[in-house]
Amino acid sequence: MEKLITSQESEDLDYDSVVDLYKKYVNSTYVSLLSSFPFGRELVESAEGPYLNMKNGEKVLDMTGGIGVLSHGHNHKRIIDARIRFQNKNKMEVHKAFLSQYVAALSHNLSTMLPNDLNVSYFSNSGAEANEGAIKMAYKFHDGSKKTILHSDISFHGKTLGTASVTASKEVNYKFPSISNTDSFNYNSIDSLDEAIQRNTIDDKCDIYAIIVEPFSASTLKECSEEFLLHLRNRCDELDIILIFDEVYSGYFKTGRFFNFMRVENLSPDILTMAKSFGGGKSSISGFTATDRVFDKSYNSPKYANLHSSTYYGFGEECYTAIEALNIAVDEKYAEKAEFYDEVYKTKLQELIDKYPDILTSYSGSGTYFGVFFKKKFSTLESIAKLLPLEIAKTENLILKIIVGSVVAEVYEKHNILLFVGLIDDCPLKISSSFAHDESLIIKSIDAIDDVLSSGIITLVTKFVVNKFTS
Repeated sequence: MEKLITSQESEDLDYDSVVDLYKKYVNSTYVSLLSSFPFGRELVESAEGPYLNMKNGEKVLDMTGGIGVLSHGHNHKRIIDARIRFQNKNKMEVHKAFLSQYVAALSHNLSTMLPNDLNVSYFSNSGAEANEGAIKMAYKFHDGSKKTILHSDISFHGKTLGTASVTASKEVNYKFPSISNTDSFNYNSIDSLDEAIQRNTIDDKCDIYAIIVEPFSASTLKECSEEFLLHLRNRCDELDIILIFDEVYSGYFKTGRFFNFMRVENLSPDILTMAKSFGGGKSSISGFTATDRVFDKSYNSPKYANLHSSTYYGFGEECYTAIEALNIAVDEKYAEKAEFYDEVYKTKLQELIDKYPDILTSYSGSGTYFGVFFKKKFSTLESIAKLLPLEIAKTENLILKIIVGSVVAEVYEKHNILLFVGLIDDCPLKISSSFAHDESLIIKSIDAIDDVLSSGIITLVTKFVVNKFTS
């Protein structure tokens, strides 16, 4: 047997060693994809606040928001202190024979922050697991008397068999077995929603047990209108359909409010799902919160009290961390900061759009999370596709992906700023700050994009392609 790598030795692995291990034991194709970018050829040593400290000694400004996880920034001191305090006291992590004070406190805090009677919470590990649990609860509420769930044509709810069944994102690009009786409607379209409801109504009986939707679509940076959300709520009330809001990504003040749907007065779902920044950037925890009415009818009985459970439900340190993360968000006034950041982003991004009308079309987003959209047609670059390997040349929106990828690569290489790109549909260049960032760092990042675009798209793309396919 080969010698096991110790925890200390894992810290000291160099880049080449990590690549070798990935190729043998993790995913060799992922190594190839990530190494297209300069950050994919380096390792992180540590992280704090808005910064990544690289093993090569460089300091990188992280403008990815941890892909939704880092509302609090990297390693917020209060969160670290809370976890150390928990560990030093030898607190119990998990044991189903006892009630958990941490589950109780976290559930109370969420109920205090949420509207109406969203009172009953269940804590799991991933966003997909939270959505899976919400769908199960909605189905159980109707005791199998209704068979259909609706989702929108713009949706990302997870990659499990169940959540992938209601995910329309092209990121799930393989047909797996799915849950039965799913149907879709056009995102943010009242007419399309009503048509989908009508399709699933037979002899005046609606067969829909749930509708799941993202009030803010993190994948596309599109947002449901107030009119649509209120209409959706009214139809669900009228037809006794469980309304599920997926706020796995958009929660924790990223788009201005605690959860995005709270921008609309007198609106709340029957079940709300959350994850990402819920754990303060250090805890792998997700959850769903239901109304008393939905929970009571679904699970609040001796027969069904444990119908939905998992080994790591309510893991001690994870809940303890989430309690601290929520208190930090309130104490440090994340809601007020998000409104201020929103104005900074919008002002600077509009200046960028106005400066490069031949390259950029628009921006979209809210609070701390935005995307910049590029023109899809650049005739001078079409010939590049013919020079690439055939499998790659067939990639949808290839030129657009290369353009945005080249900007991400150059901003990192030239300015030590990490951005990210949505690789589906319109491929926006994405930029997201945590609340550990300040106004100057947001401005610095958008100015870096400006500087890179001034080089010209041809120059950027040529450099990116040459680095990728001649290395």
